[in-house]
Amino acid sequence: MATASRKISRRMGRPRNKDVDRRILTAAIELFVRAGWQDFVIEEVARRARVGKASIYLRWSDREALLRDALLAFFTPWPVVPTGSFREELQALVRAVLSELSADIGWSISRVQSDPDIPAGIAQLCRGLIAERVAVVERLVESAKQRGEIPADAPTRLIMETVTGAALGHAGLARYSEPAPHGRDDPDDFARTLVDFLYPAFCRSSG
Repeated sequence: MATASRKISRRMGRPRNKDVDRRILTAAIELFVRAGWQDFVIEEVARRARVGKASIYLRWSDREALLRDALLAFFTPWPVVPTGSFREELQALVRAVLSELSADIGWSISRVQSDPDIPAGIAQLCRGLIAERVAVVERLVESAKQRGEIPADAPTRLIMETVTGAALGHAGLARYSEPAPHGRDDPDDFARTLVDFLYPAFCRSSG
């Protein structure tokens, strides 16, 4: 499975201001998620980041190089640490997905996938970044099989898609809905409820 090359596109030279770098990358992701590739222009990124265009062009040659590095900066493998308990690992995975999707930057890859004008290089990068995340979950599932927590024939990809898909759907509805009453939007509570609901199905043999 191909993964993304994490070699940065930024131009080399004397050390840059890390705060300015971060502001530019954040502004780039936020603009892309909201406006798409056609309206992803350096002038607007500079305005949002409160820097001059020259500060951006000193670091990146064009808008594609800038978006590439912004995606690499924010779209990282989910920080799910193996604990020896598949149930706990799944809950941590759900919390990681919800945490990321609580901000605009969490929707960057979805925007890449749905934007018909996206450059081929960015689309290829997106596929590699997703592959990194798939590999993280696959390792968790395979470890759970080896420990005997779930059957050896449990469908690895389906487990991943079911858990992450439910978290994605929950975050998407929450993004455009009124806050749920009585704290039902609490990520920890949702993670426990979702995993408790799905876990018995994961433990059944598909044979």
